[in-house]
Amino acid sequence: MSLPKNLKLTDLILKEPVDFKAMGQDDQIKYQRHRRRTSYTGGESVAFTVGSNKRNINPENLTREDIRFLKKMSKSELEEALSLIQRVRRGRVLKRIKAKLRRGQALARRRVASLATLTKRARRAARNLILNKITKGVKKGDLPFARRQELERRLEKPAIARRLATIAKRLIPQMRKAEVQRKRSANLKRAGAK
Repeated sequence: MSLPKNLKLTDLILKEPVDFKAMGQDDQIKYQRHRRRTSYTGGESVAFTVGSNKRNINPENLTREDIRFLKKMSKSELEEALSLIQRVRRGRVLKRIKAKLRRGQALARRRVASLATLTKRARRAARNLILNKITKGVKKGDLPFARRQELERRLEKPAIARRLATIAKRLIPQMRKAEVQRKRSANLKRAGAK
């Protein structure tokens, strides 16, 4: 048996099938790719927290309650400072269920937002206002990981949390007005399409 020119003997020894796209590539790179492919063993559950509620979610068998729980997570909760491992695990779970989440978002867009949703939006807007003031206009995504963690800790302090609550309360009427405007424009577009 003759081997292709740039295929090494170690390529045949690896447990995974030989990756012909990467023939002759460095063994370390191949090994890292192999580890990435086989790193998720299945059956692992990932811990998610929404407010004070904690839930372990297994991406292999998602229930409707799991999906509802994930939908309750606001964008700010998803962006909170996480450890690297938590970030990777959460990314895997959300990638697996992205179609279900997208479908839920489309259905939610058709409905008028409830008071709970408006309150959540107001809380997020208040949080963004305070973050904007602290960072002097620099976007949270542009900040380094350590700075984001520090800001999250700062926002959790009781004094700032109380201020957030009062600002959010004042923002609810604005959120309601924006929601009514959104529905009105959506209805006009739908009527214009017919």
